Amino acid sequence: MTQKQDYYSIKDRVSNSSLSYLKQSPMHFKAFLDGDLDKDTNPMNFGRYLHEKVLEPHKVDKRWAVKQDGRTKVGKAANTEALEAGLQLISQDEADKAKDMAESLNKCDTLDYHLNFFRKNTLLEHEIFFEMEGVPCKSKLDMVVKGKFVLDLKTAVSAKPEEFKRKATFAYDYDRQAAFYKAAAEAAGLWEEGMKFYFLAVEKEPPYAWSLIEVDDTILKRGERKYKELLELYKECKAKNEWPGYGASLWEDETEREMTFEATPVSAADISMSEMMQMLGMPQKSNNVAYTKPRYRLSKKMGEWVATHIN
Repeated sequence: MTQKQDYYSIKDRVSNSSLSYLKQSPMHFKAFLDGDLDKDTNPMNFGRYLHEKVLEPHKVDKRWAVKQDGRTKVGKAANTEALEAGLQLISQDEADKAKDMAESLNKCDTLDYHLNFFRKNTLLEHEIFFEMEGVPCKSKLDMVVKGKFVLDLKTAVSAKPEEFKRKATFAYDYDRQAAFYKAAAEAAGLWEEGMKFYFLAVEKEPPYAWSLIEVDDTILKRGERKYKELLELYKECKAKNEWPGYGASLWEDETEREMTFEATPVSAADISMSEMMQMLGMPQKSNNVAYTKPRYRLSKKMGEWVATHIN
């Protein structure tokens, strides 16, 4: 890697984002490596703009320009000039929205204090290149306050803690991201005992409500299991140079499937997603769960089982 390389162009290192492609399938990961999935979307573009507007506002004018009306000769010329100068374009509506979101986030004391009054111990948009589980990796941390915390900024449809945490786990694997970023900070010597990890979530629509969510150790451990499983899959695929897709499957009525299990209470902190799927009767081999009576219908007794067996 050279210093001039853009962080996002470096494909020979695994990031948490690229692991999301691998989770979908090794074929999708390979397509990402080959550049077939490198398409900037408006949400991605806006997300980068918002991050700089919030975390490094002094850099916005040096990196961005408001997109002019390309239907006019003057507007088209202005856009071309901006692109030739190496600037990225953002629409006026998006720039206004980001400004309002940033103003809302300024009311977060934790963010405001470390951005405006305690900058000497604060790292922003900090790139880390490291090795984990024998795999070259990379991470870009939004905010690191030495000896205190790592913070990641997220946009969300809802920043209400209960809703954000639910989607963070089951839809976006933010637990995996937090653990991956913690590992990066540890590799760089930036993580100390007692430090915390936060997500700062802000809603995408007015009034741009936000919440600051601390990630506890049980969630970090669950996320660690997730990324380690994917890193093992990556090593296996790379060693064989085989990147399979979905393969064959049986379509069956899962609502009528019955499952059996040993009635042994367990802790949610000790269960990975794959283990939970095994317990719920998914077609996976389990090495540590014995399935015996009583029998339950998955569709009707799930709540009872969870309430009884998850501490």
